[in-house]
Amino acid sequence: MSPAAFLTSSRLRLYPVAVLIGATIGWTFFIASSTGLRAVHGGRVGGDLPAFYGAARILGTRTPMALYDPAVQRDAQSDLLPDNTGGWIHFAYPPYVAVAYVPFTWLDFKTAYVVHTLLMVTCVLLALALLRPLLLSLQVEFAACAAAALTFYPLFRSIAGGQNTALSLLCAAGAAAMLSRNRDVAAGLWIGLWMFKPQYAIPVGALIAVCGRPRIVVGAGIVSAAWFLVGASVAGWTWPVWWWQTGVLPFATLDALVDRANGVSFPQVAAAAGVPLLGWLGVAATSVFAIVTAWRSRREPLVTVAIGAAVCVLTAPHALYYDAGLAVLAFAVAADAAGRRALPVLIASWCVAALQPFRFFPIPADMLVLAVSILLLSRTSLQVFENTAQRDEKHLSEAGDQRRNFTLVHRSGDCDGVGDEQPDRRRRQHDADDGNQGEQADTDALKAHGTSKAALGSSTCSMTTSTGRLFV
Repeated sequence: MSPAAFLTSSRLRLYPVAVLIGATIGWTFFIASSTGLRAVHGGRVGGDLPAFYGAARILGTRTPMALYDPAVQRDAQSDLLPDNTGGWIHFAYPPYVAVAYVPFTWLDFKTAYVVHTLLMVTCVLLALALLRPLLLSLQVEFAACAAAALTFYPLFRSIAGGQNTALSLLCAAGAAAMLSRNRDVAAGLWIGLWMFKPQYAIPVGALIAVCGRPRIVVGAGIVSAAWFLVGASVAGWTWPVWWWQTGVLPFATLDALVDRANGVSFPQVAAAAGVPLLGWLGVAATSVFAIVTAWRSRREPLVTVAIGAAVCVLTAPHALYYDAGLAVLAFAVAADAAGRRALPVLIASWCVAALQPFRFFPIPADMLVLAVSILLLSRTSLQVFENTAQRDEKHLSEAGDQRRNFTLVHRSGDCDGVGDEQPDRRRRQHDADDGNQGEQADTDALKAHGTSKAALGSSTCSMTTSTGRLFV
């Protein structure tokens, strides 16, 4: 049986959901069968959450200036790591992240872990819901797409492992959704929220601004200022210097020793191979490629944010395999443009990502998947723009129809004015104003999208017939 014959529409809808159900049952059994924080077959409950939970504890019980002291962090996590007595998971995030996790300390750790996991699942679903009006494939196959995203290995490991990649995905999706609605300041608010991981938020925000949407800086600045004030409440107005000296720099040294096998960025992989210069050359080449792809797509917001989210992981000084879950955004946008023809790449990437723990490849499997997502998005970037242009033209046409219907109803309602010259003159003037306003609205919308009606009429859409029909 050929792969095409095997992968029927019903199977493509069923398998992701079945995998998600199985993963949910397994995770539930893992929690229910654990004794305290010890799992029934070894291991422990919580993943990396002890780092965040312990940091929040420190803010509540000790001087905040001890937040990045390794000994203090070890003491704060001593009861959270039953399988690693005397160890700790280093916390190096900005201090306002520790403040955000304080509410979790109001719960016992196991309950906090369950709540955190459910919140991250919610973040993924909200991210896809924000993208749903923009991507036909999500409108048609939301359940299957959501199941595939939640079981995509790096994103699944982040959710089950107490990390926050799902929140990064939500911030990226929120920014893309707002940009597609020409709400640049609102998009900036999402980028500002993403500043809990500045190594991702800053490059993506810069790419968006370079691609002609500088007003996002306003929104990002508002939220960043709020984050700054929260940090100042912890360690004073000079907290960025303190954080960099006591939190970031020591962590960079430890990370090079502890997590070198889990890194997926060019600088990390190249440094582990002993050729750090090659890593920075990769950063430069990938950054240029991202800018070129964004401009090739006529600066389409979906492409800009999606490729920025994937590239920022490959170019960051510190990026671990679970952050490759951001490739979900690039895969979703590219697959919506390519349709069913993208399925072999999507399925292969989903499977390859799950090989990350086995080190089958000379480079990390999730790093390879990130690269594939970028290349796939680059191949389909112009199609994404054309699909968006067609969608906008359809919305404009529907708005015009509604306006004409309203005018007809309005005219029929004015029948009582027959023979009255003054109401008739007012009616003609009102209809003329409606027409002028409608034409101006259509023109403004098309200019905002960076195209014209003539360009829309002449564009070739070779893959339009398959758009959104992943499983048909």
